[in-house]
Amino acid sequence: MRQYNIIEFNEKKGNDIEIPSVQNIEVILSNISRLLEKKLLTRLKEAEEDILPCSKKDFIPISYVYQKICKNFSITREEARQVLYELKQSGYIEFVKFKGIKLKYTLRK
Repeated sequence: MRQYNIIEFNEKKGNDIEIPSVQNIEVILSNISRLLEKKLLTRLKEAEEDILPCSKKDFIPISYVYQKICKNFSITREEARQVLYELKQSGYIEFVKFKGIKLKYTLRK
């Protein structure tokens, strides 16, 4: 995950609107990160449901994974590759050499 350098502002700006503290910003970024991770895992599960019923393969082709992730999150293939590597490190997926990925999780409804 990326680390962000955040500057703390304690003074009030404009119409007496207080700028959040560093701790609050870190909590907000953490929540956003969890939401995006959940959305990403949901999209990968949808990709699996699209592919597996009509295929004899037990993996999702990498080209379909890139198509699904890049289109939904407006990121490049290189960024998608980095995200997939992070998911592998977290234990959510495993790579099928030169073919695609297998999901190692289930989503709660």
